[in-house]
Amino acid sequence: MTLTKLTSLALPALAVAMLALTALPAETWKAPTNDAVYKGFDPNLVYTSGEVRLSPDLVNASASGASPATVNLATTLRRSLVASLDVTVLANDGLQPMRVGLWSPWTASGYFVLFGRAPQNTVTVMRIVDGSPGPTLLGGSVTPTALTRP
Repeated sequence: MTLTKLTSLALPALAVAMLALTALPAETWKAPTNDAVYKGFDPNLVYTSGEVRLSPDLVNASASGASPATVNLATTLRRSLVASLDVTVLANDGLQPMRVGLWSPWTASGYFVLFGRAPQNTVTVMRIVDGSPGPTLLGGSVTPTALTRP
């Protein structure tokens, strides 16, 4: 069989296979439960500014004066993101309270947990809508909810 004859048979077969794959309904393809799962802090995927030390199991962020330390743990184009983390605040003496948040630059909204300064050490959950995206979400309409100790 010559190469020309083989090509003349293979190209139509490939075209039919491509057409069949294109015509299959979307329900045929099963998406994974989780598109991606990351454990720990990967320095190649995390953006930091200010005084931040990063290891696979720990982020140590220190704010100095009016300069907050910023750590962005995830950026995604996906519709949903599930995150779980443990936070221990060893000191909170910066001008701005230490806060941890999940927010979206596309919706200009997000949720933040603010850790107040000593001696009150209040914990407040904030919802921000219509904020201004930047290194963090700023401004907008803020709805704070103070959490109390049991």
